[in-house]
Amino acid sequence: MKARAYAESRAAGWFILSAEHGALEPDTVIEPYDRTLNEMGQRERAAWARRVIERLDDAVQPGDTVVILAGNTYREGLVHVLRGRGVHVEVPMSGMRIGEQLAWLSRSTTTSLQAPTHTTTNEAFYDLLDVLVARNGLHKLGDIVGRSDVSPRGVYFFLDPNEPRGGRDACRVVRVGTHALLRGSKSTMPGRLRQHRGLPGRGGNHRGSVFRLHVGAAMLERTDVDLPSWGLGLARGAAAPVEEVEHERHVSRYLAELLVVTVAIDDEPGPSSLRGYIERSAIGLLASAGVVVDPPSQTWLGRSARREAIVASGLWNVNHVDEPVDAHFVQRFAAIVDRPRHGVSPSAAAKGGACLRCAGQKR
Repeated sequence: MKARAYAESRAAGWFILSAEHGALEPDTVIEPYDRTLNEMGQRERAAWARRVIERLDDAVQPGDTVVILAGNTYREGLVHVLRGRGVHVEVPMSGMRIGEQLAWLSRSTTTSLQAPTHTTTNEAFYDLLDVLVARNGLHKLGDIVGRSDVSPRGVYFFLDPNEPRGGRDACRVVRVGTHALLRGSKSTMPGRLRQHRGLPGRGGNHRGSVFRLHVGAAMLERTDVDLPSWGLGLARGAAAPVEEVEHERHVSRYLAELLVVTVAIDDEPGPSSLRGYIERSAIGLLASAGVVVDPPSQTWLGRSARREAIVASGLWNVNHVDEPVDAHFVQRFAAIVDRPRHGVSPSAAAKGGACLRCAGQKR
């Protein structure tokens, strides 16, 4: 967690603000609870603030500096009391939206003598995906196809539930994609996801989805099955060879279990598309950082891919894996994530915390 990393790197001591328990020592073990100050009335919040101040009496003295990273609801009953006791209170993220907060914490946990590394930038990117998951949900590809709440235009991120991120209890992004980058294109994000998914029980068409093409080729390599027509073009009007049908079903079953998170970006198709910028920047970041920070597991299917770019990058992407990453990419991505959708603020939607849980980590 970014706030914890900031506190541990800069503070002599720190506390966790808990709606249920007040101020907690960092290593305190508690039972799970589902409560926030946002759900309390004014009197309850005032009583909670008094509990926190009482807990801080022995830890904070006049002349000390207290840095509060919590939101306004959590600090409103604390700041004036602490300042009235001669304590210096700083609220460095006041007025920032959630994406801006994550970017600020990422920058602040890197020392002033050290430029942000791929590791810190990679973590900031995944923090922003957590915000998207809290707002838009994280769905299996087999379930998201056909949903009416998927934006017509945007960028999608595939995560493999069996691919842990460097030993963390979170899963790894394995493909980034978008659609309609050529001027005049009419394709949509739901349509592109449907192409990748194929038809349940009826396979799909790897000639219409390069993602399916790469996955199917890796399956053939891993099982040492000979299917010479895979990836070859067809004559106009010709039907796919019958021996491909069952393999397409295997590909569909594999892809249906992958997880998808999307971000809506409703811009026009063309070379200056913001969707294209986000896609290639995210691929470049994950490909360059993934080799060191989040290497694929030894069992990842992509290790059997026919394209070296997939094997080396840990992504089911071939294009953009060698491109340099814009230094402002995470900040620009944060600005997109911070855009409210359907009247829900990102801060409120993200209160659930980290969401990219990985099934593979539990095995």
